[in-house]
Amino acid sequence: MKLIRFGAAREERWGALDDQGISRALPESHFREPRNALTMDEIDSLRRCDLRLLPEVPVNARLGPPIVGCGKIVCIGLN
Repeated sequence: MKLIRFGAAREERWGALDDQGISRALPESHFREPRNALTMDEIDSLRRCDLRLLPEVPVNARLGPPIVGCGKIVCIGLN
């Protein structure tokens, strides 16, 4: 399962790609908080859900960053 975030800047919603690569909006009633991760219970409920029954995300919708509120990313490369 591939999760996405879409919508206006700083107002992104959770979504997921179905098995055909179509972006689907996850129900706002369960996935509306702007946070960086889903709980294991939420992920398990998504696995049992038929994503094809959820509404499609508009094709021209803005894709947002997968992680919000991150102050700094530090990376080390060893080439």
